[in-house]
Amino acid sequence: MKDATLVMSEESMPTVSIIAPLYAKLVRGTEEHLDDTQTIKSIKAAIATDLGKRYAGDEQDTLRMASALDPRFKDLPFLSEAEASDIYFRMTDAAVDHLTKQQNQGEVDSPMEETDRSEEVDQPNYEDGPVSTQSPSKRPRRSCALEDLLGSTFASTKSNTVPKSARYTATAEVKRFREEPPLPLPDNPLSWWKVHEHEYPVLSKVAKRFLCIPGTSVSSERVFSSAGDIVTAQRSVLKSEHVDQLVFLHKNLKIK
Repeated sequence: MKDATLVMSEESMPTVSIIAPLYAKLVRGTEEHLDDTQTIKSIKAAIATDLGKRYAGDEQDTLRMASALDPRFKDLPFLSEAEASDIYFRMTDAAVDHLTKQQNQGEVDSPMEETDRSEEVDQPNYEDGPVSTQSPSKRPRRSCALEDLLGSTFASTKSNTVPKSARYTATAEVKRFREEPPLPLPDNPLSWWKVHEHEYPVLSKVAKRFLCIPGTSVSSERVFSSAGDIVTAQRSVLKSEHVDQLVFLHKNLKIK
Protein backbone atom coordinates (compact mmCIF):
# COMPACT_ATOMS: atom_id res chain seq x y z
CA MET A 1 0.00 0.00 0.00
CA LYS A 2 2.84 2.36 0.84
CA ASP A 3 4.72 1.63 -2.40
CA ALA A 4 1.54 2.06 -4.48
CA THR A 5 0.89 5.41 -2.81
CA LEU A 6 4.44 6.59 -3.53
CA VAL A 7 4.19 5.50 -7.19
CA MET A 8 0.92 7.34 -7.71
CA SER A 9 2.31 10.44 -5.99
CA GLU A 10 5.10 10.89 -8.53
CA GLU A 11 4.77 13.83 -10.90
CA SER A 12 6.91 12.47 -13.74
CA MET A 13 4.53 9.83 -15.15
CA PRO A 14 1.25 9.76 -13.16
CA THR A 15 -0.79 8.50 -16.12
CA VAL A 16 -4.06 6.66 -15.65
CA SER A 17 -2.53 3.52 -17.21
CA ILE A 18 -0.81 2.67 -13.91
CA ILE A 19 -4.06 2.25 -11.96
CA ALA A 20 -5.24 -1.10 -13.38
CA PRO A 21 -1.95 -2.98 -12.76
CA LEU A 22 -1.61 -1.50 -9.27
CA TYR A 23 -5.24 -2.31 -8.49
CA ALA A 24 -4.76 -5.94 -9.56
CA LYS A 25 -1.58 -6.15 -7.48
CA LEU A 26 -3.32 -4.79 -4.38
CA VAL A 27 -6.29 -7.12 -4.79
CA ARG A 28 -3.96 -10.09 -5.15
CA GLY A 29 -2.08 -8.93 -2.05
CA THR A 30 -5.25 -9.09 0.05
CA GLU A 31 -5.55 -12.84 -0.39
CA GLU A 32 -5.21 -14.68 2.89
CA HIS A 33 -2.24 -16.92 3.69
CA LEU A 34 -1.94 -19.70 6.23
CA ASP A 35 0.64 -17.82 8.31
CA ASP A 36 -1.46 -14.63 8.58
CA THR A 37 -2.47 -13.55 12.04
CA GLN A 38 -6.02 -12.56 12.86
CA THR A 39 -5.04 -8.87 12.80
CA ILE A 40 -3.50 -9.18 9.34
CA LYS A 41 -6.57 -11.07 8.09
CA SER A 42 -8.84 -8.28 9.37
CA ILE A 43 -6.71 -5.61 7.67
CA LYS A 44 -6.70 -7.53 4.39
CA ALA A 45 -10.46 -8.03 4.55
CA ALA A 46 -11.03 -4.31 5.14
CA ILE A 47 -8.77 -3.37 2.22
CA ALA A 48 -10.39 -5.95 -0.08
CA THR A 49 -13.87 -4.68 0.82
CA ASP A 50 -12.91 -1.09 0.07
CA LEU A 51 -11.17 -1.97 -3.22
CA GLY A 52 -14.17 -4.00 -4.33
CA LYS A 53 -16.29 -0.83 -4.39
CA ARG A 54 -13.99 0.93 -6.86
CA TYR A 55 -13.37 0.86 -10.61
CA ALA A 56 -16.38 -1.02 -11.96
CA GLY A 57 -18.22 -0.90 -15.28
CA ASP A 58 -17.13 1.61 -17.92
CA GLU A 59 -14.53 3.09 -15.59
CA GLN A 60 -12.79 -0.26 -15.39
CA ASP A 61 -12.80 -0.59 -19.20
CA THR A 62 -11.21 2.85 -19.53
CA LEU A 63 -8.45 1.96 -17.07
CA ARG A 64 -7.71 -1.32 -18.83
CA MET A 65 -7.71 0.36 -22.24
CA ALA A 66 -5.18 2.92 -21.00
CA SER A 67 -2.98 0.10 -19.68
CA ALA A 68 -3.18 -1.72 -23.01
CA LEU A 69 -2.06 1.45 -24.80
CA ASP A 70 0.86 1.84 -22.41
CA PRO A 71 3.85 0.00 -23.95
CA ARG A 72 4.96 -1.00 -20.44
CA PHE A 73 1.73 -2.86 -19.58
CA LYS A 74 0.41 -3.74 -23.06
CA ASP A 75 0.66 -7.51 -22.49
CA LEU A 76 -1.98 -7.17 -19.71
CA PRO A 77 -0.63 -10.08 -17.61
CA PHE A 78 -3.00 -9.16 -14.77
CA LEU A 79 -6.02 -10.07 -16.93
CA SER A 80 -7.26 -13.37 -18.27
CA GLU A 81 -6.79 -14.17 -21.94
CA ALA A 82 -10.46 -13.52 -22.68
CA GLU A 83 -10.41 -10.16 -20.88
CA ALA A 84 -7.23 -9.09 -22.70
CA SER A 85 -8.71 -10.07 -26.07
CA ASP A 86 -11.83 -8.03 -25.29
CA ILE A 87 -9.71 -4.96 -24.45
CA TYR A 88 -7.75 -5.24 -27.69
CA PHE A 89 -11.00 -5.66 -29.61
CA ARG A 90 -12.21 -2.41 -28.04
CA MET A 91 -8.88 -0.78 -28.95
CA THR A 92 -9.35 -1.83 -32.59
CA ASP A 93 -12.88 -0.38 -32.58
CA ALA A 94 -11.57 2.92 -31.19
CA ALA A 95 -8.91 3.06 -33.91
CA VAL A 96 -11.52 2.29 -36.59
CA ASP A 97 -13.79 5.08 -35.30
CA HIS A 98 -10.92 7.57 -35.35
CA LEU A 99 -9.83 6.54 -38.84
CA THR A 100 -13.40 6.65 -40.17
CA LYS A 101 -13.91 10.17 -38.82
CA GLN A 102 -10.60 11.21 -40.36
CA GLN A 103 -11.57 9.77 -43.75
CA ASN A 104 -15.01 11.40 -43.63
CA GLN A 105 -13.45 14.77 -42.92
CA GLY A 106 -11.13 14.25 -45.87
CA GLU A 107 -14.07 13.41 -48.15
CA VAL A 108 -15.86 16.58 -47.08
CA ASP A 109 -12.81 18.76 -47.69
CA SER A 110 -11.81 17.27 -51.04
CA PRO A 111 -14.62 18.78 -53.21
CA MET A 112 -13.76 22.25 -51.92
CA GLU A 113 -10.11 21.75 -52.78
CA GLU A 114 -11.02 20.57 -56.28
CA THR A 115 -13.27 23.60 -56.76
CA ASP A 116 -10.53 25.96 -55.70
CA ARG A 117 -8.08 24.33 -58.08
CA SER A 118 -10.54 24.44 -60.95
CA GLU A 119 -11.16 28.13 -60.37
CA GLU A 120 -7.45 28.78 -60.43
CA VAL A 121 -7.08 26.94 -63.69
CA ASP A 122 -10.10 28.55 -65.37
CA GLN A 123 -9.09 32.11 -64.53
CA PRO A 124 -6.60 33.37 -67.17
CA ASN A 125 -3.79 35.72 -66.26
CA TYR A 126 -3.88 38.90 -68.38
CA GLU A 127 -0.94 40.62 -66.72
CA ASP A 128 1.60 39.18 -69.13
CA GLY A 129 -0.45 39.86 -72.26
CA PRO A 130 -3.24 38.10 -74.16
CA VAL A 131 -3.72 34.46 -73.43
CA SER A 132 -4.48 31.97 -76.13
CA THR A 133 -7.80 30.21 -75.75
CA GLN A 134 -6.62 27.16 -77.68
CA SER A 135 -5.84 24.15 -75.51
CA PRO A 136 -2.22 23.01 -75.72
CA SER A 137 -1.69 20.00 -77.90
CA LYS A 138 -1.03 16.80 -76.00
CA ARG A 139 2.08 14.83 -76.71
CA PRO A 140 1.41 11.48 -78.30
CA ARG A 141 1.94 8.67 -75.82
CA ARG A 142 4.93 6.53 -76.62
CA SER A 143 4.06 2.94 -77.29
CA CYS A 144 5.80 0.22 -75.34
CA ALA A 145 6.11 -3.23 -76.81
CA LEU A 146 6.32 -4.85 -73.37
CA GLU A 147 3.17 -3.09 -72.26
CA ASP A 148 1.38 -4.11 -75.44
CA LEU A 149 2.34 -7.73 -74.80
CA LEU A 150 1.82 -8.03 -71.02
CA GLY A 151 -0.20 -4.96 -70.08
CA SER A 152 -3.46 -6.85 -69.70
CA THR A 153 -1.84 -9.47 -67.46
CA PHE A 154 0.35 -7.29 -65.25
CA ALA A 155 -1.51 -4.15 -64.26
CA SER A 156 0.47 -1.15 -63.09
CA THR A 157 1.00 -0.70 -59.39
CA LYS A 158 -1.13 2.42 -59.27
CA SER A 159 -4.13 0.87 -60.99
CA ASN A 160 -3.78 -2.41 -59.10
CA THR A 161 -3.79 -0.82 -55.65
CA VAL A 162 -7.02 -1.42 -53.73
CA PRO A 163 -7.70 1.06 -50.90
CA LYS A 164 -7.56 -0.71 -47.54
CA SER A 165 -10.53 -0.52 -45.22
CA ALA A 166 -10.41 1.23 -41.87
CA ARG A 167 -10.87 -2.10 -40.08
CA TYR A 168 -7.90 -3.64 -41.94
CA THR A 169 -5.62 -0.68 -41.17
CA ALA A 170 -6.59 -0.56 -37.49
CA THR A 171 -6.24 -4.32 -37.04
CA ALA A 172 -2.80 -4.28 -38.65
CA GLU A 173 -1.58 -1.48 -36.36
CA VAL A 174 -2.89 -3.20 -33.24
CA LYS A 175 -1.25 -6.47 -34.29
CA ARG A 176 2.13 -4.79 -34.86
CA PHE A 177 1.84 -2.93 -31.56
CA ARG A 178 1.18 -6.15 -29.64
CA GLU A 179 4.27 -7.72 -31.23
CA GLU A 180 6.49 -4.88 -29.98
CA PRO A 181 8.73 -5.78 -27.01
CA PRO A 182 7.39 -4.30 -23.76
CA LEU A 183 8.89 -1.03 -22.59
CA PRO A 184 10.93 -1.24 -19.36
CA LEU A 185 8.94 -0.02 -16.36
CA PRO A 186 11.21 2.97 -15.53
CA ASP A 187 10.85 4.38 -19.09
CA ASN A 188 8.33 7.03 -20.09
CA PRO A 189 5.43 5.73 -22.25
CA LEU A 190 4.66 9.23 -23.55
CA SER A 191 8.21 9.55 -24.91
CA TRP A 192 7.84 6.12 -26.55
CA TRP A 193 4.70 7.18 -28.37
CA LYS A 194 6.34 10.42 -29.46
CA VAL A 195 9.11 8.41 -31.13
CA HIS A 196 6.80 5.78 -32.67
CA GLU A 197 3.79 7.91 -33.65
CA HIS A 198 4.77 7.75 -37.35
CA GLU A 199 4.80 3.95 -37.21
CA TYR A 200 1.32 3.90 -35.66
CA PRO A 201 -0.43 7.01 -37.04
CA VAL A 202 -3.92 5.87 -36.01
CA LEU A 203 -3.16 4.08 -32.75
CA SER A 204 -1.00 6.95 -31.50
CA LYS A 205 -4.02 9.27 -31.66
CA VAL A 206 -6.03 6.82 -29.56
CA ALA A 207 -3.13 6.54 -27.09
CA LYS A 208 -3.06 10.33 -26.65
CA ARG A 209 -6.74 10.32 -25.72
CA PHE A 210 -6.17 7.87 -22.85
CA LEU A 211 -2.61 8.48 -21.65
CA CYS A 212 -3.18 12.22 -21.21
CA ILE A 213 -5.55 11.47 -18.30
CA PRO A 214 -3.79 12.01 -14.95
CA GLY A 215 -4.01 9.04 -12.61
CA THR A 216 -4.18 11.13 -9.45
CA SER A 217 -4.93 14.66 -8.27
CA VAL A 218 -1.66 14.92 -6.33
CA SER A 219 0.01 17.10 -8.98
CA SER A 220 -2.79 19.66 -9.05
CA GLU A 221 -2.92 19.78 -5.25
CA ARG A 222 0.82 20.41 -5.15
CA VAL A 223 0.32 23.41 -7.43
CA PHE A 224 -1.99 24.95 -4.83
CA SER A 225 0.58 24.22 -2.13
CA SER A 226 3.29 25.90 -4.20
CA ALA A 227 1.06 28.93 -4.73
CA GLY A 228 0.49 29.11 -0.98
CA ASP A 229 4.26 29.17 -0.42
CA ILE A 230 4.65 31.99 -2.95
CA VAL A 231 1.74 34.23 -1.93
CA THR A 232 2.53 34.88 1.72
CA ALA A 233 1.53 37.72 4.05
CA GLN A 234 4.74 39.52 3.14
CA ARG A 235 4.01 39.17 -0.60
CA SER A 236 0.27 39.74 -0.63
CA VAL A 237 0.44 42.55 -3.21
CA LEU A 238 1.73 40.27 -5.99
CA LYS A 239 -0.32 40.59 -9.16
CA SER A 240 -2.11 37.52 -10.45
CA GLU A 241 -0.04 37.33 -13.64
CA HIS A 242 3.16 37.41 -11.57
CA VAL A 243 1.84 34.61 -9.38
CA ASP A 244 1.14 32.54 -12.50
CA GLN A 245 4.68 33.13 -13.75
CA LEU A 246 6.29 32.28 -10.42
CA VAL A 247 4.25 29.07 -10.04
CA PHE A 248 5.13 28.06 -13.61
CA LEU A 249 8.83 28.63 -13.00
CA HIS A 250 8.70 26.80 -9.67
CA LYS A 251 7.16 23.69 -11.29
CA ASN A 252 9.18 23.68 -14.54
CA LEU A 253 12.51 25.46 -14.02
CA LYS A 254 15.34 23.09 -13.18
CA ILE A 255 18.44 24.75 -11.80
CA LYS A 256 21.61 22.67 -11.49
